[in-house]
Amino acid sequence: MKIRRFAWPGRTQRQQTQAPITHAFVLDCRIESGAHLYYLLQPDGDVVHLAEPVENSIVVSAVYPPAGRMDDETADDHRFVLPRKMGASQAAGWLQRELGLLAQLRTVLSVANPQVVYACIAGKVESTERIVPFVYALERLMAVDGLEAPCVTGVLFGENSLLILVAFSGNGRVFVQTSVAPDNLAEIISSFAASNGVSIDLASLPIYTGEELQAVLPTIPMYPLHPEVLGVSLPTVLARANGAGVAFLMVAMLVWGYLHMANRELDRNLKKVMLQQQQVEQDRNGRLRNNMAGLGRVMAVDFDALVSHAADFWVAGARLESMAAHGVENHVVIVPLHLADWDASPVQLVNVRHVQQIPAGCRQIADVLSSNFHEWRISYQCGSTAATLAEMEQGDAID
Repeated sequence: MKIRRFAWPGRTQRQQTQAPITHAFVLDCRIESGAHLYYLLQPDGDVVHLAEPVENSIVVSAVYPPAGRMDDETADDHRFVLPRKMGASQAAGWLQRELGLLAQLRTVLSVANPQVVYACIAGKVESTERIVPFVYALERLMAVDGLEAPCVTGVLFGENSLLILVAFSGNGRVFVQTSVAPDNLAEIISSFAASNGVSIDLASLPIYTGEELQAVLPTIPMYPLHPEVLGVSLPTVLARANGAGVAFLMVAMLVWGYLHMANRELDRNLKKVMLQQQQVEQDRNGRLRNNMAGLGRVMAVDFDALVSHAADFWVAGARLESMAAHGVENHVVIVPLHLADWDASPVQLVNVRHVQQIPAGCRQIADVLSSNFHEWRISYQCGSTAATLAEMEQGDAID
């Protein structure tokens, strides 16, 4: 039985244009006993065991739940398919609730399929600082072969140093098994596939090499160190908010300065207006005191003209209201429409306002029907305030 993989003869090699490897990658995996193992990836695809990750390395986290333990709280990593598209921070909260985890998560969304989310425990990400999801890199390799869930695949490091198998169960979850120096690949893979309920064909099952995995790792995004708000990390948001606060404070100070100057200018203008008003009142009062005789003539009423004009406006059966002040007369002729005691026809009564002779110097200013439709109210005005004001403008000449 032959398990096919890229490094073995008989399989066409992919044409790869991968990013250059500029950082050391350390694999973080977990064996059945629960112990974490760290391996430094070598350029030839082999691994070297480490006590802990080396400084300035990028950790490739592969501590996913083992077969049959979907809600394993000891797992560091998870892969899930979201019910809809979400942002990274929203997906982290949704996945935490879905899995019933107490620990917060940091998430990375797949570029090829934004509904696929990779998650890692926030504490691990913050302590490690630079960490990428193992399954994300594996799925990059699977995409070339068109390998889709449900399936089983994995990575074999070196000739027989380390084997990490991943089962894609078809429900969006993944389960992992790590074997150190495996001696019977076919049996291990078959048993792992059976324990996850996945049917496989060993003759066509792709098992990738550590060299191929390392070639795609530089293209895999790292987990964010901090929660994100609309795709921006929280410290950046706070820094921008702080910068915005400083800018707002500066703008507020400028606005306050402008308003303070404007308020002082308004006070000066108000004082000028008040002084001008006082001066106008003083001038008016002075003119009134100096022109008492002229003021008397202006305020006097010409009763002869008032009575004469009232007689001209009055019509039989109507009421007349007249008043005069400051050289202006106002007359209101109230014509009732009730004809019980009238000899005139309705048409004559209604048309009286049209045929009425208006005295010289007078004019009609209103002609309305009362709200109860019982009478016409026809208003006239005689004289003008212009003459009064003109006489007052003569100032001290009036005596």
